[in-house]
Amino acid sequence: MAQLTGKEGALFVSSGTLSNQLAIRTHLHQPPFSVLTDVRSHINEYVPVPLHPQVAVLTVRDIL
Repeated sequence: MAQLTGKEGALFVSSGTLSNQLAIRTHLHQPPFSVLTDVRSHINEYVPVPLHPQVAVLTVRDIL
């Protein structure tokens, strides 16, 4: 896959939900895990499963 795309490394996943999970979890380095999103964001609206048992998904509206 990496050679095909001309990148250093690549990972093929079979679904968009899995790719969202992997992308977000790569940024969660240490507790407390928090993700700040817009109310209209894809993750907030369409990802049905929790990202991680210890992750708090906060929207901008929750903070303001």
